[in-house]
Amino acid sequence: MPRVRQALRFALDPTVVQRRACARHAGAARNAYNWGLERVQETLRARTAFTVLARHPGGPPG
Repeated sequence: MPRVRQALRFALDPTVVQRRACARHAGAARNAYNWGLERVQETLRARTAFTVLARHPGGPPG
């Protein structure tokens, strides 16, 4: 038996206070994402540096 899929479409009409709250929430979410991304990038940079030093104990090649 086939499944029936249905989609609903609606529009939000927030008040000024609600718009501000949504903007603050989006800003906080972006800040948290960027913070986490920076932690991941730091870890990857440290891991890469460690790998280079482990392969070349006297210093980087070159």
